[in-house]
Amino acid sequence: MQRRELLRLLGGAVTLSALAGLPPERLLALGRATHARAGAATARGIAAHARETIAAVAELILPESDTPGAGAVGVPAFIEQILDEWQTDEERKNLLTGLDDLDRQSGAGGAASFLALTPDAKQQLLTRLDAAKGEPASAEACFATLKALTVYGYFTSEPIVTGVLKSPIIPGRYDGCAPFATR
Repeated sequence: MQRRELLRLLGGAVTLSALAGLPPERLLALGRATHARAGAATARGIAAHARETIAAVAELILPESDTPGAGAVGVPAFIEQILDEWQTDEERKNLLTGLDDLDRQSGAGGAASFLALTPDAKQQLLTRLDAAKGEPASAEACFATLKALTVYGYFTSEPIVTGVLKSPIIPGRYDGCAPFATR
């Protein structure tokens, strides 16, 4: 099993439990609407530094390889759209506070912020956060949320569904909210 295949399966498991209570029609409408708006909109009240941090974390989770990385398929904009429209005020505040905590924890590595860390130091910090469970407004919880949203946004993006997975549900049409069956 390759890394991206494993991430696809893990992402499906994480997002399915969060969205399981919604009827299929609502899931389809939400997915289409979110992807349609994500590229053009900017989230309310998210500072430029937080946007850059979200983009950097997403790219570290799914970097460019022989397939596009998270940034290339618009995952940071997708995450901002989720923060703006789907998350409650408390969830949004916790994630933004968690980003501040991520910067504070980066200071232990001698950097002013997460963005100032070396690539290796960023990866080491995220690996440590991934192995821990934290309070809702912590860097650990923030990373867990960003990881789930990155995988969800990546594997429901049109470029990945049509160009990488190459498993269109209905030929000639992109449908980001269709169930996925393994072969």
